[in-house]
This record gives sequence, structure tokens and C-alpha cells, in this order.
Amino acid sequence: MEAASANEGCFQSIKFRDGYSNFRPITLEEVKEDEVTTIRVWMGSHKIKGDKIHIEFMNFEEDPLEIKFNRKDTELNLQYHWKGNDHNCNYRLKGN
Repeated sequence: MEAASANEGCFQSIKFRDGYSNFRPITLEEVKEDEVTTIRVWMGSHKIKGDKIHIEFMNFEEDPLEIKFNRKDTELNLQYHWKGNDHNCNYRLKGN
């Protein structure tokens, strides 16, 4: 499943992948627009419990990320604290 957002400061897209056993891959795209557009792709694994998503990153040294979520049809609202800021982000789901 993929989700895309236009909210400023939010991950531009999040891709949830099916995995095996306890490993469920996830990728998050962070886009910064200055003189040069920089795209950073965060990769890791995720677990969903209740209304929380727990993400462990693999490709960059970063603390785990806890995200509170609410899904209604094709709309996904994510609330999380990232790099010193609180984010309340709305996404439109693509796929399942």
C-alpha cells in the first residue's frame, strides 16, 4: 500500500510492503525543496499494534519512529514527532 501527502513538512510518500514473519518493509520519502531538490528515502521495517505504527530504520542511524494513525476509506491521517517537530499529516492511499 502506498500513501501520498502534500502537507508541508510531512513525508511525501510512505510505502507499506508485505513481508515475511516479523519483517514488514516500509519506505518513507522526505523531500526538501531549496535551490536543489533533495530526496531522502528512509527504509526500515514496521509493526502495527492498535492505532500505532512502530518503525525501525535500517539505512540511516535514527531513533525508532512511533506514528499514531487513523484510516477512513482512502484517507490516512498520521501524527508523529520527527526531527524536533510535531506533524499531523493527511495522506491519500493508493492501492489496498
